[in-house]
Amino acid sequence: MKKTLLYAILCFWSVQDLYAQNKKLIDSLHIAYGQARIDTMKAIIELEIAYQYRFTHTDSTIIYAQKALTYCKSIGFPKGEGQAWNTIGLAHLRKAEYNLAYECYLKGLACFEKMSYKKGIASTYNNMGVLYERQANFPKALEYCQKSL
Repeated sequence: MKKTLLYAILCFWSVQDLYAQNKKLIDSLHIAYGQARIDTMKAIIELEIAYQYRFTHTDSTIIYAQKALTYCKSIGFPKGEGQAWNTIGLAHLRKAEYNLAYECYLKGLACFEKMSYKKGIASTYNNMGVLYERQANFPKALEYCQKSL
């Protein structure tokens, strides 16, 4: 019983510390966004803000990633579009909205394939593998994880 209680307390402190570090990073990113003068840099920072919220505030992840997606489309930044779709997909995955996550991953994959961006393609396939793993569809999970290699 004592070990369980100690373990629970340590886990709680770890999560609190992680959230505090994450908040500091997000605050710094907001400052950097305000100072950024290059359009692609603004898009990258906004995507990073969205990504940092993925564990603690999935709705904020979706909001920031959708804002970044719109911005990336307006400046002609397809790599950012693909990353935005993947980030939105990650948020839906965390919320167990698997169909929405899959749709987002497909859109991200299409962006990356148009520009032959291998790292983005691999990342998306890996995300799809995780999606299938969460649904206990292990053959599909393995298929997509292998595609990511």
